[in-house]
Amino acid sequence: MPVVIVKMRFNRHGGATWRPLVNLLICAHWVLLTPVGGRSRRDSGATMHTMATIPVALVQPRPLAEVPKLVVPLDGVADFPAFYHNNFHTGPYSNKAPISFGGIVNNLKDGDDGAVDPESPEGQSVLAGLFKELQLDQSMLVKSEESPRLRRIPLRVTNDHGRNGLTMPAYYSMDGTAIHRFTWNVTLGTNYWVQFVLNHQADTGKLHQMKHSVGTSIDLRYRSHNIMQHTHCPLAAEEEETVEVEVDPDGKPSAVSNKGKSDGPNTQEVRIMSYNVWNTNPPHWVYESRRERVDRYGERMDLLCQYIVEANPDIVAFQEVRFDSGMVDTKTGKSNFQMKHLSARLQEHGYSHFVWQPAMLYFDPTSISTRVEEGAAIFSKHPITHTDYLLLPRYLDDNDDKQHQRAVVHARVVLPNGEKVDVFSTHLSLCEKARDSSVRAMWDFVRTNTSASGKAFLLGDLNAEPQSAAMKFLSEKMDDTWLVHGGQEEPEPRSKDPKLRQDSFTFPSDDPKKRIDYIFAHGIEKSEQGKDKIEVLGQAPTERTKGDPGHGMLDKDSPLYASDHRAIMLTVEI
Repeated sequence: MPVVIVKMRFNRHGGATWRPLVNLLICAHWVLLTPVGGRSRRDSGATMHTMATIPVALVQPRPLAEVPKLVVPLDGVADFPAFYHNNFHTGPYSNKAPISFGGIVNNLKDGDDGAVDPESPEGQSVLAGLFKELQLDQSMLVKSEESPRLRRIPLRVTNDHGRNGLTMPAYYSMDGTAIHRFTWNVTLGTNYWVQFVLNHQADTGKLHQMKHSVGTSIDLRYRSHNIMQHTHCPLAAEEEETVEVEVDPDGKPSAVSNKGKSDGPNTQEVRIMSYNVWNTNPPHWVYESRRERVDRYGERMDLLCQYIVEANPDIVAFQEVRFDSGMVDTKTGKSNFQMKHLSARLQEHGYSHFVWQPAMLYFDPTSISTRVEEGAAIFSKHPITHTDYLLLPRYLDDNDDKQHQRAVVHARVVLPNGEKVDVFSTHLSLCEKARDSSVRAMWDFVRTNTSASGKAFLLGDLNAEPQSAAMKFLSEKMDDTWLVHGGQEEPEPRSKDPKLRQDSFTFPSDDPKKRIDYIFAHGIEKSEQGKDKIEVLGQAPTERTKGDPGHGMLDKDSPLYASDHRAIMLTVEI
């Protein structure tokens, strides 16, 4: 059976030594890694080891397309507009966005919808893996023209904002002796977006149908599924009209429609939280021992999720959530996916619906097996019926913006009383002009993607203080719930007042100075009974480290906080 072996040479100084990295089996839609053997080309009798045989269903040869070489963008490149994406769209894909997210080419720009035949070997393999990972009974799958439906998104790397795919010279051997040269399109893996209907058996014994929407990414190291999204709802629940929020001639939102509005007895208390999780910090260079770093990260995740469980929000919007191939977690073992680290601690507390959308890729061309992606996420105790996302404007000629693509992820949540609320989670740029552009794009995204009730929340780490132009713009369009629903006064930035530092500022956790984490609301009426409340949470470090002498989030002997940000939570009646 033909086997493709790839070895990369990274000696930039003319040396002939081969660095043993990885073998890559390149097949129809999978890239699988195994350890490589081999010697220096200077050694006599140099060898290259072939792989062991794997199931032929996964070995469907395909040509490797030649694409233009990498072109690094020059200074002065124009800014890019916002681009809308829906991972579960139907029909030919008409989106002209150059990227799927930062660092990954949009492969579906030319009418290709990325569809995978569910009866093909690839489709069967993906479905079997998903049902096993999600612990669902595949025998309950409802098969029809609409179920199951699969889409494939190759993670094809770009380093020039999607104008070209990144290529590298590589070599392969069919028999372990003869070496052939080819150009490799650098691809880090494959994401699959799957929708299916499943029969669920109620306690009464009756069957009811649920629609599941799942996003999964194949882990190249362990060949496992990393679940990026799992949302499920009754089949009829997703049938909901989407309307545009009406605005007056000045562009300000007008009164919200009462369509679908619940009367008094049907209102319920809803808690919604925003939390920047500080990705997979602390970084590797803080600790000499990898085990010490992993243990400290696991302890931090335990504390962060403890704060969430104690506060008991219905919905949590996260920022800086990573897939990090260089990091694992004490609770989940070998998993590199922070969504799994969070889910392992939260799912037993009712957070069974979640979605994560990467915004940016950190790519190291000298280590092609390294994969680090970062984005925003939403966890919910209640069904999510719809998800999509918006890539925000980016300025490649700005040092604060060129390394980080930003995005806002959207989920429509159905509350137990039947009300629908649209939740948007985001993490804005450090670049001021990018933030000024992004808030306008986000407002357009919010007002054109709300359900008929018009109820929406925009949450996140917005990297801007309230007096900034970007926050003033949002405050004109939506309610800053800290002021409107919480009845709080605007704290003076960098105040030394102990109460403000404890209860008002959200960043940084070890030395709070400013309010840059927000919950904006639209169409959410303030409670006449004064039950609305907004609060800052997550102020204290772990009990074990609270007396440590160090200072600063990156000091190895400093107190360990859940994150460099505090959480902010709003309680309202809807």
